[in-house]
Amino acid sequence: FKSQMIPTGDSASSPPGGKGKVDKRNLRFDSISGQEAIKKPGEINGQQFKLTFVDNSTLWVLDNTADIVCEDAENCKIYLGPVKTLAQFRNIENCAISVACQQFRCTNCTNCIFHLYSSTPPTIEHSSNITFAPYNLGYPLLKQHFAAAQLDSNVNKWENIVDATP
Repeated sequence: FKSQMIPTGDSASSPPGGKGKVDKRNLRFDSISGQEAIKKPGEINGQQFKLTFVDNSTLWVLDNTADIVCEDAENCKIYLGPVKTLAQFRNIENCAISVACQQFRCTNCTNCIFHLYSSTPPTIEHSSNITFAPYNLGYPLLKQHFAAAQLDSNVNKWENIVDATP
């Protein structure tokens, strides 16, 4: 899981940031198995995004989002552009995930690697065999998406893990 670039030749020139008109059906990946799926710049445009019930897939969200909820994922590679607030992961197993966010939380995750940018110390709960490394995603509009998500690329607390398991 090395530094990753956009998977297709289309660099998409849609404007970053700002909440423009977005088709609400584009705001999720749900029940995807054994596929590669991509959301290109401008398709989410600062809205909330959800990933649920995904397995054996490679998923790309190359846009900025308000927040991300990822639940019930197994054996996936997930690449996420900047998240303005919370990136939350629940019930994730055997996944490699790249995410840049203001706040990171994972609960009930097992055997995962998170390539992470986080403005605040990441929090884990009831999770095991979790590895953290610096954020490793790159695509043409990433710098603009960091600005739209109000993330300062110079302040990354990915390694200051807090285990909140009671």
